Amino acid sequence: MKQRLIGILVLLCISGASWAQGTPGADSLASADSIANPVYNRRNEEPIDWRPRALRVGIDLGGPGRLAFSNNVTHVEGVADVQFHKYHLVLEGGGTRANYGLEGNFNYGMEGGFVRLGVDANLLSLDYGSSGIYLGARYGLAAFSDVLFIFPFEDSTGWDDASVIGILNENTAMRAQWWEAAFGLRTVVWQGLTLGYTARFKFGYSTLVEIENRPYATPGYGRVEALPWNMTAYVLWSIPFKLKEKEETSALE
Repeated sequence: MKQRLIGILVLLCISGASWAQGTPGADSLASADSIANPVYNRRNEEPIDWRPRALRVGIDLGGPGRLAFSNNVTHVEGVADVQFHKYHLVLEGGGTRANYGLEGNFNYGMEGGFVRLGVDANLLSLDYGSSGIYLGARYGLAAFSDVLFIFPFEDSTGWDDASVIGILNENTAMRAQWWEAAFGLRTVVWQGLTLGYTARFKFGYSTLVEIENRPYATPGYGRVEALPWNMTAYVLWSIPFKLKEKEETSALE
């Protein structure tokens, strides 16, 4: 009798396990729904909208400041970025003309333009024109000319001969490239008016042409042998794009 009862219990356990495995549970239904609708996740969240949301343009505030305090450096720089979700495609560019007095009677002159292309990620908000903290990267490229020359010497008698001036080294078709890790802050002041800055850590500098001596300075990069950190202050204006609301698809229903 006991053996029959034990046999019946074993059969019931086996039948129950088989039925449980054959019946789709909540996880199976969720997985099937995810396969049928790959755009949405298991929580039925909205899909990521990658349409451009806003254009932001601005200028570097440091350029006029340098011109006001020094007549040896002229620097003009602008920035534009387009927002896609929480990411911003960034384009920076401008021009620099500078003269650097070196030790002795040597002088270094440089003139040219540059561009930086990169991406920033907003860590705080997805809304266009909002304040934010950004992390990003840049690739920089510069085209410029430079010259190293020597001033005339003046002895104790006051003798000065302009013919003593000599060009020691001149490059007329320079190309250089580098990389930057960027950290930025943007604060909305009024409507689309925004103030902010970008701190840069520059690395991987190299010239794209064969030269004897490394450039002393480069447009968009600054002094090559100086500290790799740099900061740019901007004033910007945000221009939102008009986006049409997406219609609900049958997949949501």
